[in-house]
Amino acid sequence: MKLFFWLISLCFSFLISTHPAAADTVVARNVIFCPTLAGDIGEGETGLANFNDSSCEEVPFWKLDPQQRQIWVKATLNVTDTLLASEKPLGVFVWAKASSEVFLNGQRIGQNGTPASDKDGEIPGRMDAVFYAPRDLIRSGENEIIIRMSSQHGFIHFAQPVHFIALGEYANPTSMILAAIWPSLIPFGALIAGAL
Repeated sequence: MKLFFWLISLCFSFLISTHPAAADTVVARNVIFCPTLAGDIGEGETGLANFNDSSCEEVPFWKLDPQQRQIWVKATLNVTDTLLASEKPLGVFVWAKASSEVFLNGQRIGQNGTPASDKDGEIPGRMDAVFYAPRDLIRSGENEIIIRMSSQHGFIHFAQPVHFIALGEYANPTSMILAAIWPSLIPFGALIAGAL
């Protein structure tokens, strides 16, 4: 039975890892995160979290864990001139098992559910969300994305609840995931058949 669950976990990880990113999509790798378990960490100059607080640390995005707490996350993304020249609308992608509120270069651009420091205050969000990014907020070079997120309602604890943080051409997250998964169904079927 353990082998079966291990195999399913491996297959699921393979499918998740195939999420697409267009050539000009800027993906967050390392981020600064601040936990807010003991109340708010205070406000910085922008009225958002104070990322100079001693409780904040730099980690790879996949190590973020908003489960049973609220956290603040800051990602600095280097936007290319090619992406800015695109005629398509742009968006900030936050794929995570969490509610989230997103700020781009200090301006709030939307929220998915309502993040909060406790279960009563949180409204759960969708697993995959994209937020329209107005072009007048985006500049060539470094752009700052700040996310307040929490996941107070889950009954299953995930090892890696944050899957993807990026800035790129606006697209429906479901369509992007399906476009990535379809080609992997044949090897996935072969893997299941081999396991059986």
